[in-house]
Amino acid sequence: MLNLVVDAARAITDKHQNVSMGRITVRTRLDGGSVVVSASDTGGGISDGIRDRIFEPFFTTKRVGRGTGQGVAVVHSVIVERHRGRVTLDTEAGQGTTFHLHLLVDGPGAATGPSRYGCGLKSLGRSDTTLVRDELKL
Repeated sequence: MLNLVVDAARAITDKHQNVSMGRITVRTRLDGGSVVVSASDTGGGISDGIRDRIFEPFFTTKRVGRGTGQGVAVVHSVIVERHRGRVTLDTEAGQGTTFHLHLLVDGPGAATGPSRYGCGLKSLGRSDTTLVRDELKL
């Protein structure tokens, strides 16, 4: 999640020249047998020309020294390969991007019970929950 938030802050800064001009929103919801964690930003979006490459390790559009091309690749690896989930996105050039992390609640590959990091997934019976709402200017 941190990788998505860092990338979102950079996208906002690239568009507005100032991170306090944009917004990053993180939400969770239940979708059938999955928990979906969505991270949205009001950055510049992802152009169609590179959309198919963003999950490739070391692919970056940033100048040398600013990006390694690992952030979104690591997100994809952890969610898809380790947790058998999915990563989807909605994006519009000039408007922003939303990444959706789909994690199984039950069944093979589900992250149930305490993990080695001391946390597990538990349904709270809500259909949409905002994790963080922070209006503080950065």
